[in-house]
Amino acid sequence: MGLKGNLAGALSMALKEWAREQRATMTGTPHEGEMETVLAKAYELAGTDTCFVKAGNSEPIFVLRAKDKLAATIVEDWAIEADRAGVNRDKVAGATKQAEAFRDWRLKHGAKVPD
Repeated sequence: MGLKGNLAGALSMALKEWAREQRATMTGTPHEGEMETVLAKAYELAGTDTCFVKAGNSEPIFVLRAKDKLAATIVEDWAIEADRAGVNRDKVAGATKQAEAFRDWRLKHGAKVPD
């Protein structure tokens, strides 16, 4: 199951958890302020980063995929610059680990330049 399937299931679980916590029925919906919490929980349950939730409504986001031959190097370069800028070491280590995961995935599945 891909990320979309994981997110759909996770969102359903997060909404049910929200309903239990609010003692609401599933006919109710989260208020605008609560929706961010529900979405963050869905991403957490799906095993993804919540940066998508943290981004503002009109904030541009750039996504790199492991299939992209350039991605691992770009992420490593970001980690180097982030370290120089004083970014939290755990975040830098996470980026480095992600670059390694990209390379591992590419060895198993192949890679290509972006379309």
